[in-house]
Amino acid sequence: MKNNIITFLIALFFLPISAFSVDFLPKNDFNAIDLINPIRVQKQIPANIEGDAFVRNIPLSWQEIMIFSNGARDQNVETELSFVPLNQLALERQESFNLIELGKYRFSSTLIIDNNWELYFAIWPEGSSMADKTIYYEAELSKGVVYGYKGIKFNIVLQDGIINLTYNDNGNEVASRISYNDMFHKLYFNAEKIIFADMVEYAIIRNHDPLNDKDGIITLRRDSNGMFWYSFNLDDIITRQTKWLVAINGVLYGMHIRDNNLGFFSKVIDMNKKIHGKEKLLKY
Repeated sequence: MKNNIITFLIALFFLPISAFSVDFLPKNDFNAIDLINPIRVQKQIPANIEGDAFVRNIPLSWQEIMIFSNGARDQNVETELSFVPLNQLALERQESFNLIELGKYRFSSTLIIDNNWELYFAIWPEGSSMADKTIYYEAELSKGVVYGYKGIKFNIVLQDGIINLTYNDNGNEVASRISYNDMFHKLYFNAEKIIFADMVEYAIIRNHDPLNDKDGIITLRRDSNGMFWYSFNLDDIITRQTKWLVAINGVLYGMHIRDNNLGFFSKVIDMNKKIHGKEKLLKY
């Protein structure tokens, strides 16, 4: 086995990047892929890294991928790679807001995603809890809405991914703006990250679905062109079974909630199935 590993790593060094295959799984197809109850294997990972009580950014190495691909014949075995407490994700979400300064008024803002993967704009007074937020669906914003605060009417309109906010101050129009892209950047850079196989990185973001009044997880990926791709899955789904996100060189990677932690898992699959996936592109 040791000689096989060395041979593989040497060959890997000379392979072009196009030799590596990455497939993104469809939003609803993981049930068809993972019908049988899996066997879970705990990967031995140090319990403490950089002072944290949980493990961050622990991808499988290429060596481990080779071992799984050539040595594991049971394609139903899941291996836990790392995990993050859900309360840690919730805390990061509370801190991932954008500040809007509108004259003498200051507001916090962010984006929320529903179970149909549609976007909402959330706004609340600076210094208040995010629980005090008012949310507006994208279609509402495009037509224009009025947000009331301290007897003042603030007009909010979405145009080409830019949210414009204005109000009348004794005959003078006071204006400010913020973009979807700004808010996605804030969410991405403040969030916990998981890197699969040293190739694909996701930001993991806590989210409350306004349609179902339920919590879930946003996965946010930034591609080589700087574009954001996102998905959203309710806790109800991720608790029942692993939600697979991406397949890399014959290994599936996904997430599963257990014991108030979001765990990240892998398992070997047959890449000849040609699974092609869906994520939603931020269109602005």
